[in-house]
Amino acid sequence: TTAGRDLDDKEAGVTFYYNVGPRTSLLLQATGTDIDYKTKTAALDSKEQRYLAGVTWQATAKTSGTVKVGQQKKDFDSASRTDFSSGSWTAAVSWAPRTYSVFEFVTNRAAGETNGTGDFNDRKDYALAYTHGWTSFLRTRLSAASIEDRYKSGSTTLREDKTAEYGLTATYQMRRWLNLGLGYTNTDRDSINNSFDYKRNVYMLTVRASL
Repeated sequence: TTAGRDLDDKEAGVTFYYNVGPRTSLLLQATGTDIDYKTKTAALDSKEQRYLAGVTWQATAKTSGTVKVGQQKKDFDSASRTDFSSGSWTAAVSWAPRTYSVFEFVTNRAAGETNGTGDFNDRKDYALAYTHGWTSFLRTRLSAASIEDRYKSGSTTLREDKTAEYGLTATYQMRRWLNLGLGYTNTDRDSINNSFDYKRNVYMLTVRASL
């Protein structure tokens, strides 16, 4: 069923940094990806370019982050497919009001491959997490994410999915070399095509050991 979506991709990129302060740099980034499907019947082979400009910083011990905005292009090899161009961004910012308390925010917009509907997926995602250390041995992490998938053909949206995800994990350091964890994640996807709707609950017990 999914053999038609098997693909190889090759990516290359370069980033230039310009220091404007001891802990702050401006940046320019360019990446290119060559996407080659193994079966030619899909006619989804394409080349992607992404050009971003931004800033990265660690202004104090409390704040750090990288923010990049720019343009993305997706050019299909097949003349029957409509090329895509739009704004693009990626950002990851953290704020630690206390040494034991950290907020993290991550967002991204980039074109992705279709899972069978349309020519490509125009995805936007936003995630927020809060980690708190209750003691030197116990910490918790609360997270929330929102994902918007738009499966498109040119500028026409054929299917739109909205996914909400919430999670909570607790980690306890029993020994210097041994961590135990409990986790719960709830995922709820709502699609304009009801056959793609789903709800999922995941419960996890984790053990991490090091020598």
